[in-house]
Amino acid sequence: MRTIAFFIIGLCLIYFRASGASRQPGFQATVEVEEEVYSFVLPNNGSNPLWCYGNTCIVRHGEEVFISGMETLEGIPPDNNTRWLLFKRDENGWKLVHKDEKDLTREPTPLTILPNGQIFLSANPTLEPGKEATGPFGRSRAEPRLLQFSVSEFEAPYKTIVPVWHKKFGFRETTYRSFVADSAGNDMILIQNESDKENMAVWTYRNANGDWSHQGNLPYPWGSDYEEPQSIRVCYPAVQLREREVHFFGVSDIIEPNPAWRDFKYQLTNRKWDYDFRRMFYTWSDDITMGQFNPWVEIASREKTCGWLFPADLWVARNGLVHLLWTERALDERLREKFFPDAKQSHALNYAVLDDGEVVFRAPVMQVEEGESEFVPASGRFHITPDERMFIFYSIAPKDAGWEVQAVENRMIEVKDNGAFSEPVVLDMKTPLQRFFTATPRGGSPPSQTLDVLGMVGDTMRYARIRIEDLKERNTIMEPNMIGAYGPWAAGLAKDPPNLSFRHPKFQDVEKWRPIARQRMAELLAQADSGGIPEVTVHEQYIYDGLHCELLSWQLPYGPRTEAIFLKPAGAKGPLPGVLALHDHSGNKYFGKRKVARTADDRHPMMEKHHQKMYEGRPWANALAKRGYAVLVPDIFPFGSRRVMLEDVPIKIRDGITAPDSEDEEFIEAYNSWAKDHESILAKSLFSAGTTWPATFLADDQRALDVLCARQDVDADRVGCGGLSGGGMQTVFLGGMDPRIKVAVCVGLMSTWRDFLLNRSHNHTWMAYVPKLPHDLDFPEILGLRTPLPTLVLNNTEDPLFTLPEMQRADRILAEVYSKAGAPDNYRCSFHSGGHKFDQSMQEEAFAWFDRWLQ
Repeated sequence: MRTIAFFIIGLCLIYFRASGASRQPGFQATVEVEEEVYSFVLPNNGSNPLWCYGNTCIVRHGEEVFISGMETLEGIPPDNNTRWLLFKRDENGWKLVHKDEKDLTREPTPLTILPNGQIFLSANPTLEPGKEATGPFGRSRAEPRLLQFSVSEFEAPYKTIVPVWHKKFGFRETTYRSFVADSAGNDMILIQNESDKENMAVWTYRNANGDWSHQGNLPYPWGSDYEEPQSIRVCYPAVQLREREVHFFGVSDIIEPNPAWRDFKYQLTNRKWDYDFRRMFYTWSDDITMGQFNPWVEIASREKTCGWLFPADLWVARNGLVHLLWTERALDERLREKFFPDAKQSHALNYAVLDDGEVVFRAPVMQVEEGESEFVPASGRFHITPDERMFIFYSIAPKDAGWEVQAVENRMIEVKDNGAFSEPVVLDMKTPLQRFFTATPRGGSPPSQTLDVLGMVGDTMRYARIRIEDLKERNTIMEPNMIGAYGPWAAGLAKDPPNLSFRHPKFQDVEKWRPIARQRMAELLAQADSGGIPEVTVHEQYIYDGLHCELLSWQLPYGPRTEAIFLKPAGAKGPLPGVLALHDHSGNKYFGKRKVARTADDRHPMMEKHHQKMYEGRPWANALAKRGYAVLVPDIFPFGSRRVMLEDVPIKIRDGITAPDSEDEEFIEAYNSWAKDHESILAKSLFSAGTTWPATFLADDQRALDVLCARQDVDADRVGCGGLSGGGMQTVFLGGMDPRIKVAVCVGLMSTWRDFLLNRSHNHTWMAYVPKLPHDLDFPEILGLRTPLPTLVLNNTEDPLFTLPEMQRADRILAEVYSKAGAPDNYRCSFHSGGHKFDQSMQEEAFAWFDRWLQ
């Protein structure tokens, strides 16, 4: 179906280009910074600071940018006559923080960064310093290594890691290696294209736990169509790792396979070796831990006219489509007169889309035919924003210019969902960059509205920072949304980052920012006085299933009396860590605490079904208590004992329900249906009172927290909270606003205001909304108010309450907040397969998180 869709897209693209429809850029790109990072001397060893081109040497983490550099050492002969440098940029500019003091290498050193704030530099030092190369294969032996740094302690000494391989290989100083990380995970892969095995690359995978768990080979494609059949070494690849999928896009790099062309080139150069760069190949592994790659796909070829191809970038979108970008020259003009006199030259930056290994769409971003211009596309890279809009940043340079020559200009286009390219935006660059790296998600940098670029001009390496912003005009066809034509306008009312977001550049000190943001949050919540620590009545105590159980209640200044369940291990001694277990919403307001706790064998049949559906048959409050916790499970406004009672409202709004309040299933279903419709009345009434729904349930939660912390058998300094769905909503507000919550676990309730607004407001309760708040904090940043206290977010990839892209965007927002606060390890987000739930595997992850920080 997607193949058919892209056929239609191709027809649309023809129309767009002919008519100019929808091509106006819907974005503005502002060059905010241009500056020199360092200068260098070319090492005269066949490489330069951009030689690891399929990788990157620039990464971003929060507001900080890091760059690896290359220094040529005097008095040391090529090939291994350079060492690595490592720079950091902060508010004071660039600073050289680390450099290699002992080893020598030939090539630049790629960088990756993980969401947890760990930076890794891929080094390949020679084991035979002083050895000079003799021909293309007379290279010295080398040892691949990773050097590990921490964003939070960047100036501390680094840790050296030697990757694990499945057998011993004779690695060389020339690697053409690929080193990438998953920007949404903490895993990475290292691929060495150059070893003593000429017919394959070798790879090793490092999982999120830091273990080199899987290794293997990547056999090269076989060139059976050559006059002398041979293995086709594929080099300079763009590689992406995403959720254990690995995608590999590279170019043939073998000695000229055409004997006639090889002899002719020898007459021109007096060199017996000349590499081809004429065939572009792609392969992928559906799961690298299975060790298998799919058959090679040939993307492009210039075999007929001795042309030239070079991979520029690769991006795998969430929908599984693979986007490719490469530069292409039609022919080698030195050979034209003798071998293909009628062929015409052209230069292009080409783009293609693959679906399950099949090219379903192909188009040039820019193409210059012979005689049209002396300026041609030189290079390009994808840039991905948090909402996965895809842009292409590229350069225009004189034809056949060397890598160090300054570009004529840099441009950006957006690749629309319908396959069309926007009109190019020419960037106001004082020093345009011809060849460059970007802070790409392939290197672990999160998708961003900021484009960070590192490029080479002459003998300097330069940095540029470009800010991408949406234009307010509606230049593209509107995506369907919850409020139709008003959606784009409404979504544009709040800035990103919002006014009080810790991501905003004006905030640097988390301890100074938090009181300001919390005070504004309190103002917007407009919380009513809910009294002091409630007076608690213990109605019943007994032992059940190895747990000491108490049935409690207390009275707040408003509403019905609050009932609660308290659980702890039977016979437990001394103060225990405490957890406030917050029940879900689930469209069932008749029940509250019983949704997550069990205190008797004879459960209500509806709760039996609920436990099975939402918690895989295990009420999580009981399971957590058995691990050594004191767990309080209260009814929260307006659920269970805190629900709105039918007898307390006028008959005319009871929807005809006349049966008395009871545990009968028919009555409960009727009540829940009524309570669903009553939510709008309840919300409007609260607004009319000058307060909000979140303020009301937050007050209930805080008074329950008072009760928990006041108990003699609870250590008030070791208290957490958590819950699924509506319990996740409560966790967001309570965890963000109350510093007594030392650990927070939000399950199945994390996305963005934009997701609520455009996509999913019809799925949700009135409980979430606080007027004006999106101008100051995005939804995940409410929970981020607790930074740097430990926080775990658990999502389900098929959760119908949210869209996956916005859940992932919320994760990036929180990760950026924690990283900027210097506590990246205190935040974790996991995505589990399946729908809306808190099953036992998710519970175990949550319990382990509580154990880590509270036990």
